[in-house]
Amino acid sequence: DSSADLCVFIRSVLMQHGFDVKSTNLVRDAKTLLQVGDIDVILIGPSTPQLSSETVAQSLGAIAPNIKTLQLGADFKSHHAHEAALILLEMFGVPQSTKLGA
Repeated sequence: DSSADLCVFIRSVLMQHGFDVKSTNLVRDAKTLLQVGDIDVILIGPSTPQLSSETVAQSLGAIAPNIKTLQLGADFKSHHAHEAALILLEMFGVPQSTKLGA
C-alpha cells in the first residue's frame, strides 16, 4: 500500500504476534525484498489511485509465483484499529484465543 502509516500499523500488529515482517510502501522495493529475502507471504494493501492491488499482485507474483499472496479489502482502512487488527490476524491464521488479549 502507498500509506506508510498503514505499513507501520500492519508491521506492528503482526510483529506482536511473532511474525518477522519486512515491509515497504513502494512496489520496486517490494520486488527487491522478494529477490533477496526469505519471504513466505506477500500482503498487498488496498488499491491506490496509481496502481490497483490486482496489478501489484500480478507484478510481484511474476517474480515470486510460489509465495502466498494476500490482499486487504478496499474498505480495510475504514475500520477502527482494533477491528482492522482482528481482520489482519484472521488473514494470517492467528487463533482467536491469541488475538489482542482475547
